[in-house]
Amino acid sequence: METPRSVYVHVPFCRHRCGYCNFTLVAGRDYLIADYLKAIEIELDKIKTPIEVDTIYLGGGTPSRLPPQDLQHLLSLLGNRFRLVADGEFTMEANPDDLPGEIESVIRDSDINRVSLGIQSFSQPKLRSLDRDHDLPQIELAIDSVKKIVDRFSIDLIFAAPHDSLSIWEKDLSYGIGTGATHISTYELTFEKGTIFWNRKQRNQIHAPTDDHCVAYYEMAIERLRDHEYAHYEVSSFAKSGQRSRHNQVYWSGSPYLAFGPGASGFMDGVRYTNHRAVKRYLTKVLNGHSAIEESRVLSRREMAIDQIVFGLRLIEGIDLRQFEQQTGYQLNNLVPTECLDDWTEANLVTLESDRLRLTSRGILFADTICSHISMLEPPGPEASSPSDPNHN
Repeated sequence: METPRSVYVHVPFCRHRCGYCNFTLVAGRDYLIADYLKAIEIELDKIKTPIEVDTIYLGGGTPSRLPPQDLQHLLSLLGNRFRLVADGEFTMEANPDDLPGEIESVIRDSDINRVSLGIQSFSQPKLRSLDRDHDLPQIELAIDSVKKIVDRFSIDLIFAAPHDSLSIWEKDLSYGIGTGATHISTYELTFEKGTIFWNRKQRNQIHAPTDDHCVAYYEMAIERLRDHEYAHYEVSSFAKSGQRSRHNQVYWSGSPYLAFGPGASGFMDGVRYTNHRAVKRYLTKVLNGHSAIEESRVLSRREMAIDQIVFGLRLIEGIDLRQFEQQTGYQLNNLVPTECLDDWTEANLVTLESDRLRLTSRGILFADTICSHISMLEPPGPEASSPSDPNHN
């Protein structure tokens, strides 16, 4: 039985659903909060003995949407089951329109020591185009508030949005750097099937930018953030020295973690599981004594090794192939055809140096395509599928 060192808790409440969002959430239905807290407590009851952990992450949805007394109750439930190590990381996501306020004192008096602000942009027209509720004055108040209660804070920024431009994006980056954020995540706007933006795109009411434009946005982010001493350590993530997201690195390393709440996914003992995604169904199931889990799957050793390649390539430092073989029992060419690697190397997308495979600066631009291709590779023949270490398990 693996011992998890990290915990994710999903809080599904939002003021409204943004047009690009396909996360598990309910908007304008705060009357469900009481039932949600009961369900979380029932889920947590499976933890009979408090567990020491390195990271806790409250994601959403919008955790800061919880009224102060309810956030305090949730933190108390977690505190009874998990003991954060002295130098642990406890992150809470927040929206600018929830700060400042009474929630400040709850955060200050808790173990939360890192806040991730969903800013997305500092441009008012761009915020409107993204269906965001907040404006620049609220952002500035929220950042001032966060700086008073935690030393570490991250901001999310979106590029290639409707009505976006390179000049607006440059201002977003400059403003973001000026906030003193210790971590900045940049994301290309995606049109997920079933979202409002997807439907509008299908009706030609929104037009996605060209690939060349998206590359220009991304390259600008890399250049500007590196110039200001933000290390580019993962495809979408930039951090000041010592300020990488420890929790996200748990996902990328394939380490075990627990997950609670609607739509939350966890990984334990080679089993990947996901709770019921529909919030009402999750509540009904859990409150009536049924499992919160909607689906689970035992991953084969090959699947876990493939995951390590996919997540490892998203890290700028890439994959230590000697360590990879020791951990998985597989050599790289057991899993990824040599011709693929040769093609990517010839196209200057990947490089192999000193037993380390990583994306090149050009390959980073095509990370999603390369990783998706690897994920869909057919299993190799019987000879290649046998791990090189027969005792590995």
